Amino acid sequence: MLAKAIIFKRATSIVRPRFQAFQANTTAYVVSLVANRLGPEVDLDKIWQRQDLSPEFKEQITSWAGEVNHLLHRTAAGRMVSEWAKKPECWEAVRTATYSDPIEALPERR
Repeated sequence: MLAKAIIFKRATSIVRPRFQAFQANTTAYVVSLVANRLGPEVDLDKIWQRQDLSPEFKEQITSWAGEVNHLLHRTAAGRMVSEWAKKPECWEAVRTATYSDPIEALPERR
């Protein structure tokens, strides 16, 4: 559980300075995307032992955060992003979208 908290906190620290608005929505969805795309492959014990993410994992979060943020704004279609983000249809849009490939050499990957 603590390794998951580390992922979320590091994602927050990556997202916060890059986006002026809807940081919480972008963070929540990028962490969900990481879980969806990499979930079983992530070695949580490594994260726990390091108490941090590798530079490569941070790079992956940075990349996908930009893509998720853009997608949230585009799919909101004029609605307030924070309201759109609460809808199951938003998660479906995020989950099924096309993203850049995951970094193959993530040290946290099994």
